[in-house]
Amino acid sequence: MKIKLILVMSTLLTIFSAAAQTSKVADEWRALDVARTVLLTLPHGKVVIELAPQFSPKHVEQFIKLTQSGHYDGNKFYRVIDGFVAQGGPEDGSRQDKLVPTLIMEGDFTTDENWQFTKIQNNDLFAEKTGFKDGFSLAHNPSEKKPG
Repeated sequence: MKIKLILVMSTLLTIFSAAAQTSKVADEWRALDVARTVLLTLPHGKVVIELAPQFSPKHVEQFIKLTQSGHYDGNKFYRVIDGFVAQGGPEDGSRQDKLVPTLIMEGDFTTDENWQFTKIQNNDLFAEKTGFKDGFSLAHNPSEKKPG
């Protein structure tokens, strides 16, 4: 009888602990801006994509226009490298692909001494520091100074 009571108490404590953890995690989530969110519907389910105009405003603007025009409808992912990239849409070099203007890279932006981000590690393969800013992953090379 003691064993059953201990198991019941243990189970209840686990349930309450899990509920408390779930509540804590839910409090850490932030609301998404619907204007910067795209819903990708795949055969296996739905994927929510949050766009980051603070880092690449012209690319986000073009992506939204292409999405709204149906440019990506019925296309597939043609290049997937696990843990790195998933490219989808009209095949590179296709007539539909060539109709989209190519934009210049918007991956570089200036920081100052007050700029902050959540650092994850130093000396990544491609950057001095990696981390997150506004919920998005990024690479940061503080030693690179823009000519000024």
